[in-house]
Amino acid sequence: MNCAEVHSSDSDKSSANEVTSGSSGKSSSSESVGRRKPQTWFHAWYHTTTSVLGAVAVAALPFAFGYLGWFGGIAVWIFSTAVSYYSGRLLIQIQGTESTYSQIADRIMGDGFAKWWIRPFQFIVVYQVTVLTALTLGQTFFALDSLFSPASHLNLSCWTIIGGGFTFLIALCPSLSHMWQCSFVGSLAVIAFVIMTFISCILSILSRDEEADFGWPDDGAAFAFGVMDSFGVLAFSYGGHAVLPDLQASLRSATVESAHASMHRALIAAYAVIVPCYFAIATAAYAAFGSNISSFLLDDFSGRIPDGLLASLQVLLAVNTLALGAIYIQSGFSLVGDMIPSLGSDADQYNFKNLLAVRFPWVATATFVAVAIPFIGDLAALSGAIGFTAMTFVFPFVLWENSPLARDAPVWRRVSHALLAGIFALLGLCSFVGSVYIIIQDSSTYKFF
Repeated sequence: MNCAEVHSSDSDKSSANEVTSGSSGKSSSSESVGRRKPQTWFHAWYHTTTSVLGAVAVAALPFAFGYLGWFGGIAVWIFSTAVSYYSGRLLIQIQGTESTYSQIADRIMGDGFAKWWIRPFQFIVVYQVTVLTALTLGQTFFALDSLFSPASHLNLSCWTIIGGGFTFLIALCPSLSHMWQCSFVGSLAVIAFVIMTFISCILSILSRDEEADFGWPDDGAAFAFGVMDSFGVLAFSYGGHAVLPDLQASLRSATVESAHASMHRALIAAYAVIVPCYFAIATAAYAAFGSNISSFLLDDFSGRIPDGLLASLQVLLAVNTLALGAIYIQSGFSLVGDMIPSLGSDADQYNFKNLLAVRFPWVATATFVAVAIPFIGDLAALSGAIGFTAMTFVFPFVLWENSPLARDAPVWRRVSHALLAGIFALLGLCSFVGSVYIIIQDSSTYKFF
């Protein structure tokens, strides 16, 4: 996507100066980031890899292929991958000394824009990831308990509450700068998860008694809603843009220009890992299970692969989910710091008021939602529809078009940005309808609590 650098170097420098000077009014949470220990592009690489290539997204992505088929699945996936990478570069370019998505939006669009447009979607993203963290941990613990003690075990709701307890523990970390080791372990865990999931798909292909069915369902309405739901799953797979500004703010860079260069490098390195991992699992899983693939891939492995391998997948899923949740939860607290400056200052990061007013209620309510709606794949699609689509595929284009960088951009590029934002806004609306339909269908056969 070299088109992201079509403007001249002179324009870059002048725009960067405007970016830097325009951010002097940022909130105290931005100022606190500047006092934290900065990181290198390598740290940003595995933070980005962990935030985008989540084990939950890896296990949910093949479901989209079940409705879109070989051609449709691969075509839409390639398109989404290319656009998400390009929008990530745009988002990196427009960031100055701000530390959050909201601050960037307010500088470009004017004070108050983020309050009504960015923060609601950003809240949906980070809060639903908190829900998914508690739920995924709970389902992982439940699956491990069932594997090793099938005669007697706690129910899913109890394990989800325990998962919420672990989620609260990672929420106690003061900032992203204090948890790079956790993120690094998470990136290693998801790479190992991808390798073992691919092996599990191959074993499933070799052990099956009959060929997988690649046909479409007879129910036209169910198929249409399933296709719409698939767009949300694909958007969820590339949802890391919501925290990219937080990651860029933690880089060890003396100037805005060097921060851009380092973050571009980190983004390229991250996508070099992300793209082949997603492609390998999506195609291998679809080849193994066809259109009957579950909304969460690990459900299809039961009885098809050795219990030890399945248990290893569950453990890696839990480790990566903890790391992923930690990144998004910290972004959520930065969001709260934008809205309530007194809770975003370094002096207030870790005191009792912060824990009581923000962190505990955040995790507790998310855990309640996880207990009430225990469908990982469905929640992933819903998150992609109403949160990740906006933050990854819509707002980066809107903000870039209103920034100084757009002044010298050719007409065709600006028209392309408008078309892409419009297309993905429509797809997000469709996927919201589809994901709600799927959740209603699954809820009708589930006994809550």
